[in-house]
Amino acid sequence: MFDKVELIIHHGGNFKCVPESMYVGGQVDVLSIDPDLICYPHLMKCLKTGSYGNIKALYYKKPSQCMKSLRELFDDKSTLDLIRLATSCGKCDIFVEHGLDEVELVELLPAPEAFEPNISVEQQPDMPDKEMEVDTDVNVEGQVPNEAAGMEVPERGEASLHNDGQVEDDDSHDETDEVEERGGEYDGTTNKEGEDTDYSWKPEEADTDDSWMEDASETDDSEHEETENEELFDNEVASDHTATQMGGTRAEESENEEVSTEYDSSNPNSYMTEEEDDDGTSKRASKRYGSFNPESEVPKFEVGMYFEDGKQFKKAVIKYVVFEKRDLYFKKNEPGRVRVKCGKKCPFSLTGSWVERLQCFQVKVFKEGHNCNLRYRLRIVCTKWVADMYSDKVAENPSIGAVELKRLIKAEYKLNVSESMASRALKCIEEKNETAFKEQFKKIRNYAEECLQSIPNSTIIISTVRVVPDAPSVFQRIYVCFGPVKKGFLEGCRKVIGVDGCFLKGQMKGEILSAVGRDANNQMYPIAWAVVEIENTYSWTWFLDLLYKDLDVTAPDEWTFISDQQKGLANALSRVFPNAEHRNCARHIHANWSKTHRGMNLKKLFWLCAKSTCERQLEANLAELDKVNVQAGKDLRKYPFKLWCKAFFRDEVKCDTVENNLLEAFNSTLLKCRSKPLIPMLEDIRVATMKRIAKKRKYVLKWPGPFGPVIMKKLNANIVASEGWNVDFNGDDGYEIKKGRAQFKVSLQKKSCSCRRWDLCGIPCAHVICAIYDKGEEAESYVDWCYSKEVYKKTYSYTLHPINGELLWPRTQFEEILPPLPKKMSGRPKKK
Repeated sequence: MFDKVELIIHHGGNFKCVPESMYVGGQVDVLSIDPDLICYPHLMKCLKTGSYGNIKALYYKKPSQCMKSLRELFDDKSTLDLIRLATSCGKCDIFVEHGLDEVELVELLPAPEAFEPNISVEQQPDMPDKEMEVDTDVNVEGQVPNEAAGMEVPERGEASLHNDGQVEDDDSHDETDEVEERGGEYDGTTNKEGEDTDYSWKPEEADTDDSWMEDASETDDSEHEETENEELFDNEVASDHTATQMGGTRAEESENEEVSTEYDSSNPNSYMTEEEDDDGTSKRASKRYGSFNPESEVPKFEVGMYFEDGKQFKKAVIKYVVFEKRDLYFKKNEPGRVRVKCGKKCPFSLTGSWVERLQCFQVKVFKEGHNCNLRYRLRIVCTKWVADMYSDKVAENPSIGAVELKRLIKAEYKLNVSESMASRALKCIEEKNETAFKEQFKKIRNYAEECLQSIPNSTIIISTVRVVPDAPSVFQRIYVCFGPVKKGFLEGCRKVIGVDGCFLKGQMKGEILSAVGRDANNQMYPIAWAVVEIENTYSWTWFLDLLYKDLDVTAPDEWTFISDQQKGLANALSRVFPNAEHRNCARHIHANWSKTHRGMNLKKLFWLCAKSTCERQLEANLAELDKVNVQAGKDLRKYPFKLWCKAFFRDEVKCDTVENNLLEAFNSTLLKCRSKPLIPMLEDIRVATMKRIAKKRKYVLKWPGPFGPVIMKKLNANIVASEGWNVDFNGDDGYEIKKGRAQFKVSLQKKSCSCRRWDLCGIPCAHVICAIYDKGEEAESYVDWCYSKEVYKKTYSYTLHPINGELLWPRTQFEEILPPLPKKMSGRPKKK
């Protein structure tokens, strides 16, 4: 922190952007000041009282930063940021952009009477009379050229200067005059926008949307003046000053730089003004106007700014209105012209029109400044604006209501809208989403073909049905399993798969079925997923049968499946994977059992039973449960222990988990995309899988040892638990591990412990670690190979290839698919 800071003020120069951004010319002043005394009004007062001329804008940056880091200084908020930068390094650069000084009109002095030019032209007798051509574009050295090259200087009395800084010429002529000469008709080819009467603008007809403007009978005293100023805009005297502001793009030139092109090649939207002599020769003026930047947060207008069309101009006005909280409105628009007014007594005025020769929309009149109060209920904010701004949020949360939407607009924009407007906006969004929803199913075959071409060895199955034999195909299900994901699972994951289903929350009703494996770090590895109409035995059988073929299963009894208590899943597993081990998530069993048996003590005893690794240990924990609550023990025995207790799990797959938490983690990643249409939802899942593989490929490089962080954390916990145990060695391969009345036997060669913890998961338990240390070896050497770094790298060695966007998708020759038929839910319909 510095008690005093230096403000380095650059003034008198101008900005130049070729070959790079810089401030050319001028002088530099240094102002030492207490940062606590700096405020925006005080700083502007100091600058205006100094010899800094007309200040149009101020910019600031750190001395160590480049010119691209310039920020505009225009209010107290930006001044606080200036103070923060200055106090951090003790100094700050301030650049002054100067505006034009006030024009002073000087009457032309009459020529001396005695001066009579004597010019004679000798004509050859054999030559016919010819008119002599005089070059009027001669630039005499030492004379000051006109501000706009090639423009005629009006005679005294023919030009009048208005308050808004525009110079009018009685001989001016532009597109508006052409319209009047044609009887009000405007060329319809100047703008080809859509049918949206709220945003779009058509030269063929005037905008008459009542929700955007007042009645045509409303007039303004300055209307005639605006029309004159607009019509004479094309002939206003241009200057070397470059139009610059936050809402447009900067096109800067040095004072003596000659313009040689129609527009800036780096900015196609910046144009040069152009005029013609009486003989048709075009002459370029030296003024270049900025074009509007649609990415700007707060649009700022100025005379001459270019827009693509009237639609973009109107959007910019609405954006300005929402930010400034001014009750602007669109007056009855004429063909090719849009006028914006504020109140009857407010001087604000903005007019733009279509420029035929440049094929763009341009601001012709702009009177800045308001004397009206801020308004929080704006006429220009209509149903379509609300629908456009909140369509994505409503798509993510389809259950949002009109009252909640109204509160959301109030919180984000501080605007008051009626509940009826919010309701109409929701209806408009629903109709828009309905159209997009139907289009998704027409493109689903193209999307599937693109994925199959870009990602080899993948499986994408689309199932359709027909209501009657000759009816069009209706979407039913889609199954996705990418080739690299499938190959990575088979080479690096254990034969343990978690399966689960979750509901879709958007307009499409149904469920997502998913299969997730476990990698070498005991983290989730998505294998396959499907969108089905309902979760039942038939849909689960269809999904598992496709998964069976993709994984090329030869011995179903070697596989283990973990699931919740889904409907029909047990029957489907017994049909597709006979003799496979099936586990139920203990957390869901506890949720059902605890509905009638609550309490911390009962919960603790339940998890002791679930994590019992041998039958004797389970019996002891059940006996403790019976002592606390006999009925709770009886109810718990109704759930088959082989589905949720470790004592009955197989030890070949090296997985002792009793929960299906990896599936829950996968479903949480689908939370946002579950409310999207079909193709965007599938794309979100594909992109998330692709990014996860890329992330894990970098993650494994940071492992300090041969095993992952999750495995090492569990091993270290077992090492700590091994303290206090006594070891008795038989001299061959037998160890007795004792502590009090507890005693277990360990065989390092067989990789077995009588507690079965090492057998189940492949990570040495506390008893095994005691035997390993007694032998003088390291515990890491007895961790199962399935957890190694090499296996982990194999899992993520296959990446998903990127795919093209919708524009480049192949066009299939199959018939289009219709969206699924709406399913009538049981019970009373919801009130709209």
